[in-house]
Amino acid sequence: MTLQPSMLDDTDDRPQERSELGPLIEKGMVQPWWKLRFDEPLETVYQRHIARQKWRQTNIGGGLCLLIFNSGTILDYIILPDNLWISLFLRICVGTLPCALLFWCTRYVRSHRVRDGMVATGLLIIAAVIHVLLTLRFATPGRQAFSMGLLVVVMNIVIQLPLMFALACNFGVFLLNAVFLLTATVPLGGDRHLAFLFVTIASVITLVANSRLDTAMRQLYLVLLRERLSNVQVRRENRALNAFSYTDTLTGIANRRRLDEAMHTAWQTAYETETPLALLIVDIDHFKRYNDRFGHPAGDGCLKRVAQAVASATRTGMDLAARMGGEEFAVLLVDCDSAGAAIIAERIHRTLAMDLSGPEVILALEPVTVSIGIAARIPANGSSIEAFIQAADDALYQAKKNGRNQTYRDTVAA
Repeated sequence: MTLQPSMLDDTDDRPQERSELGPLIEKGMVQPWWKLRFDEPLETVYQRHIARQKWRQTNIGGGLCLLIFNSGTILDYIILPDNLWISLFLRICVGTLPCALLFWCTRYVRSHRVRDGMVATGLLIIAAVIHVLLTLRFATPGRQAFSMGLLVVVMNIVIQLPLMFALACNFGVFLLNAVFLLTATVPLGGDRHLAFLFVTIASVITLVANSRLDTAMRQLYLVLLRERLSNVQVRRENRALNAFSYTDTLTGIANRRRLDEAMHTAWQTAYETETPLALLIVDIDHFKRYNDRFGHPAGDGCLKRVAQAVASATRTGMDLAARMGGEEFAVLLVDCDSAGAAIIAERIHRTLAMDLSGPEVILALEPVTVSIGIAARIPANGSSIEAFIQAADDALYQAKKNGRNQTYRDTVAA
């Protein structure tokens, strides 16, 4: 079976599982060859990842095995045409149908041990049917040994049963071989020992190959899984770094960098779709006086509350609230005209009036208010983002000039 990176796509990315698997992966990389299983829960994860690929291998390899097995009907017709119907019954009803059903149904069984047991049972059924057919043909030990040699190759290499199940199947084949040789009615002579020797050597060689293939596959799996989990960790760290670089550390909303990037994207989209774009610039009234009087901790608390009020007033999934710096905030509104922006601004004023009632506000004996400037545009040839931001900033200046704690809309409205 060939391991592919796509088989690991469903790896659980939870930190708890990664922390459990990490040490087990390193331990599995150096475990002795005779240890046939990983420690839990790594073994369960491994079996889950290879289940689909193993099912495909079982059905492809088993299907070819059954095809070759049934092609023996030609020999049955040539050697014993009188027993052809018995041969067909044994091959199809006793061998092929039960085995095909067992192979196919392994896909719906969760326990990997049960799945492997079903496959092993199907192969032993084939072995038993082959021995019965060889007995009916009065086959020589050489033919019998050749048939069993092919079967152990299928068991150990083609389908690649786990070593313990492969050992059990090979032991079953060995017993069937012994029964055949002991009950054969044709003269055996020295062929008896050669048949035993051939099947035994074929079993030993293919079992060693089976063990080495399984070990190599498990080692490759550990390498792929370790790389996969390492990549997951790197992606999570990168996402955290990106989020940090785009977030204002004090208020938790977007920072100026994030606002600038979003502004360029939104401006281009609005230009292509000819839809309006609005910008609110929000400034806390008399913040310096407030900060000087009550101290920086109280000022930080005020900034956080204003940021929450600004963010809560926006449309989820559409707008972007950001801190421009100092006590200035901005709200970028997509597909929104001046009237719609005024509604958002009024919502900010109302939220602040209701929510800003902390101890520092009470001590100040004055409410914390904001002034808001609004600009709205439908981007067109000749217009620029810089002029758009300047228009909102000029509107903010006008709101402050008119007495603060109010909203002023730019006269060029979208």
